[in-house]
Amino acid sequence: MQWLRGLAQASEDRKRECLHAVEAVLAATRRTQRYLEERERGQTDPRTEAQLAVMWTELGFQLEGLGIKKLAKRCDVKGMYWSNRRKFEAEWWQQADIGLEAVARLARQLRAHIQATGAP
Repeated sequence: MQWLRGLAQASEDRKRECLHAVEAVLAATRRTQRYLEERERGQTDPRTEAQLAVMWTELGFQLEGLGIKKLAKRCDVKGMYWSNRRKFEAEWWQQADIGLEAVARLARQLRAHIQATGAP
């Protein structure tokens, strides 16, 4: 987490940008969880799945640009998952560690670290 060490000296704008990006991941996990609940009831929607693919991919790009690489990678892979779940076997996806709880846990940890730097 080299980026985090430098964040303490970063501008308030940079800290705020990092905080907002990580919070957007938390919001995305909740949006995705909501869709998964709908899907369990048999309510699948290809448009929603396409939106999830784009949302997770864009979050990955945003986080990568901020230097938050570990979370960025998970978001990017999550976007790939929603784009085409059949691309890899279930075992591969499991090893990618992109479950909503794991991603949310990492985002909450990062959020706490960012806030500890005095982010506004």
